[in-house]
Amino acid sequence: MKQVAGLYVHIPFCDHKCIYCDFYSIIKDDNKTIYLKNLLNEINHFSSIYSTSHQFKTIYFGGGTPSIMEPEYLGSIISHLKEKFKISEDAEITMETNPGTVSLEKLKRFREQGINRISIGIQSFDKKDLKFLTRIHTGEAAVLTVHDAYEAGFRDISIDLIFNLPGQTKRKWKKELSKSRQVCQLPIFQPTV
Repeated sequence: MKQVAGLYVHIPFCDHKCIYCDFYSIIKDDNKTIYLKNLLNEINHFSSIYSTSHQFKTIYFGGGTPSIMEPEYLGSIISHLKEKFKISEDAEITMETNPGTVSLEKLKRFREQGINRISIGIQSFDKKDLKFLTRIHTGEAAVLTVHDAYEAGFRDISIDLIFNLPGQTKRKWKKELSKSRQVCQLPIFQPTV
């Protein structure tokens, strides 16, 4: 009987490094081809160890900002993972994204590559907080990204917010939570329990 497991794939590329980020990321993208080649080699290595003993239920693309890549780039990784590992037919395949790095059309292309869950790094809807965090998007762009993700066919969408920012009062945090509830209670959503 196979053990159940998940796969994490780190995509280190970003438009810029946000001040709070502790994850490995790089701004230069001229080594995307070299990175892909080495990543596929690493997949080959680890699949020789785990492919017979494990059944993989999830694939998670984190970063960095995976959504700055072309959808076909992630698609080629997904194809290779499916070729080398025992991936469940109904596997959850998640991609982290940031508002300002995707459009409706690009999100549709990610869906075509097999990504079926999206985690949106909103962090804040507040203009001053976004500036402090050195984010590249606005609160309005964050809302649009959630709408576009749904329009593109994603039904499993999560959003990230940062709690306890400098100067963040209880009232301000409640406002952030209220805004996130508004975004998730729009008529387009069918919440599940």
